[in-house]
Amino acid sequence: MKIFYPFLILLFASCGAPSKEVKPAKLSAITSRHFDLVENGSDVLLKLFDPNTGKIEQEITIDQTKAHKVICLSTTSLGMFLALEKSNVLIGVPEEKYIYDPAIKKAIEAKKIKAYSDETSINVEAIIASGADIVLYSGFGDKFPNAEKLAQLGISTIPIYDWRENEPLGKAEWIKVIGAITNQRQEAEDYYNRVSEAYKALKAKITHIETRPKVLSGNLIGDVWWAPAGNSYVAKLIADAKGDYVFAKTEGTGSLSYSMEEILEAPKTDIWINPGFSKKSEIISNTPLAHRIPSYQNVYCYSGNMNLFWERSAIEPHHVLEDLIRIFHPGVLADGNYYFYSKID
Repeated sequence: MKIFYPFLILLFASCGAPSKEVKPAKLSAITSRHFDLVENGSDVLLKLFDPNTGKIEQEITIDQTKAHKVICLSTTSLGMFLALEKSNVLIGVPEEKYIYDPAIKKAIEAKKIKAYSDETSINVEAIIASGADIVLYSGFGDKFPNAEKLAQLGISTIPIYDWRENEPLGKAEWIKVIGAITNQRQEAEDYYNRVSEAYKALKAKITHIETRPKVLSGNLIGDVWWAPAGNSYVAKLIADAKGDYVFAKTEGTGSLSYSMEEILEAPKTDIWINPGFSKKSEIISNTPLAHRIPSYQNVYCYSGNMNLFWERSAIEPHHVLEDLIRIFHPGVLADGNYYFYSKID
């Protein structure tokens, strides 16, 4: 068994006028392991920590009096701009095929917002010509191409490490970075607090539950079954929803690799989530032996609304948790629909 971190974690993302006055916000301390925000007069200093070493990787000064122009290549960050109703600062977003929000798609079609490829192949000259002063990217691979050249031109490249957070609320806390960029720090704080309270309230509703279904997550790609590691965001969500994740005792926050034989020999599971497909015919076409997995009869996915999931789940972990509680423990919550998940028949 091997552990793989960056790329495969994806399996389981008109400027306003500058403010005339910057009012101090009532802000709480940052609990994320991968960033911090420090007041510095009318500016905010964003500190980014290397996900592997925990050491400061980069420090970026964000002017709170400036109307920033942003290219956002991170889908999860896009959802955070939308949550703060600040999509007007965006001049660039990921390719349209990865976008869910109808208004953003219309803006791309109307050429009000430009769609870009990922950070490994984006044209640096196009960034310079766009007038952007901030570029947000996922940071799955190496440093952003030509980051030094862009910095010399006053363009900050900021990796968004929300995908390395193993706590759902830690992932959601990255909205505070977006709040700093959009001069909406208090609004971001308030939004995060509402989400945090909703998440904790859901956990409180199921404290009495003792019986936990055995849960499998992931799917086969080629000859390798990729599953979230035991300290990952997905594993934490399963645990918070009172599910017993089959690989809960493994180490790591990224992805684990197994053979199909190892999956079939694993303890019997009751529920299978995140299979990577929205139809059983597609699952069988990709993984012919999938019908031998006991939980094949009880499979749930977010594949039907994949873009919606990537765009909104990071900032709405309470809705992901609610879905999983409904899946794992039917009837415990009041009647309602799934936000992200659907059952595969």
